[in-house]
Amino acid sequence: MSHELRTPLTSIKGWTETIRGGDEKVSAETELGLSIIHSETERMIGLVEQLLDYTKIEESRLVLYRQELDLVSLLRKVTIQLKQSLEDKQITLIERYPQKSIGLFDENRLKQVFLNLLDNAIRFSPEGGTLTVRFVQSERVAFISIIDEGPGISREHLQRITEMFYQAQVTKGSSGLGLAIAKELIEAHEGKLVIESEVGHGTTVTILLPLDPSELH
Repeated sequence: MSHELRTPLTSIKGWTETIRGGDEKVSAETELGLSIIHSETERMIGLVEQLLDYTKIEESRLVLYRQELDLVSLLRKVTIQLKQSLEDKQITLIERYPQKSIGLFDENRLKQVFLNLLDNAIRFSPEGGTLTVRFVQSERVAFISIIDEGPGISREHLQRITEMFYQAQVTKGSSGLGLAIAKELIEAHEGKLVIESEVGHGTTVTILLPLDPSELH
C-alpha cells in the first residue's frame, strides 16, 4: 500500500514544482494553493516513507548498509541542511564536536535519525532559544546529545515517547512514528537512545553508538 501511494504523491509533487517554476504567471491565490499542495505532498511522502520503515522493522526486514563513516562530518551536513529552520525561529545552534569520529555505520539511516531528532528539537524550541549538539567519545563509544530549551516532557509521557504512534503532544506534521523509528535504527546499530526531560526545563536526547567494529560481534 505504501509503495502504491508513493508513486502518485511523487508525481503530484513534481507537477506542482513544474507549474510553479514555469514561465506563465499565476495569481497570488493560485501560488498560495500550489505552495500548500507542495508542502502537504512532501509531508505525505514523509509519512509514507515512515510507514515503509515501520513495516520493515515490524517484519524484521530492515537491512543496514554499513561503511566507514565520520559521524562528525555527517552531523555537520545535517545541521547545515536545517539552517533555514533554525533561522526561521532565530535559534542559536551551539555545536561541540571532536575533530572526527569514525565507525562502521549506515550513513542514510543515521542521517534519518539525526534529521528527525534535530527537527523535533527545533520544533519544540522557543523563538530565539538555544539548541546544543554536544558530541564526546571514548575509545569505543560515541555519545551525541541534542539539548533543547523546549517545554519538556512529563514523566508519564517520557515512559512511552518512543512507542510506535505515541504522541505526547499532537503537532502538525507529526505521525508518532519518528522517535520510534529513530530508536529502532539506533538499536539496529547496536546503540542506545536515551531521553531525559523535565517539564519546564527542556529535553536532552542522547545517542550512544559503538565505534569499535569488534563491539558489533
